[in-house]
Amino acid sequence: MSNTPRLPGQNRPSTTRPGGDTGFWFGMAFILGSIAGFMAIITAVLPDAIFLFVVLFGFVAMIALHYFTWGRWLSNIVKSEDHEDDEPAWPEAPLPPDV
Repeated sequence: MSNTPRLPGQNRPSTTRPGGDTGFWFGMAFILGSIAGFMAIITAVLPDAIFLFVVLFGFVAMIALHYFTWGRWLSNIVKSEDHEDDEPAWPEAPLPPDV
């Protein structure tokens, strides 16, 4: 993005990429599929390893639950609260006298 000023009547350049997040979701599906395949191969070779995967899945599920609960849901609630009537934490300092 250049720092040159826009001419009057020009629109602000778009910050979103065309195509959205398709590449991200394709990559995530590929990674998760690779992990699932790797886990299937390990479980076929070592049948007792399934318990390790269940425990790891439990930890990941708890982390995801906390992320969505505290990081997403509650931050949206805090944003929606009205803070317009609150006093500023730091009142503006008076301007220095003209010399």
